[in-house]
Amino acid sequence: MIELGSKVKCKYTGVIGVAVVRAEFINGCVQYGVAQPVKKDGTLPEETAIDEKSLVVLAKPPKEKAKKERDGGPNTRGLCMRGY
Repeated sequence: MIELGSKVKCKYTGVIGVAVVRAEFINGCVQYGVAQPVKKDGTLPEETAIDEKSLVVLAKPPKEKAKKERDGGPNTRGLCMRGY
């Protein structure tokens, strides 16, 4: 299974792009929608549907860092603002 957001290349056609959609059909066929980069004239090429077995993963999608949430500890800033 290819992770969505991965940069992929088709072995047969040479199409390079990002896997954005995964479609699994009732007969067991699995295809991925591959979005290609923007052309030089600024137009977007259409998404291409390619069989899973024809794709090679070039790069995994970047992982997002988890944001540190507040732990709910005491608020020390409020004490000095009240004049204590």
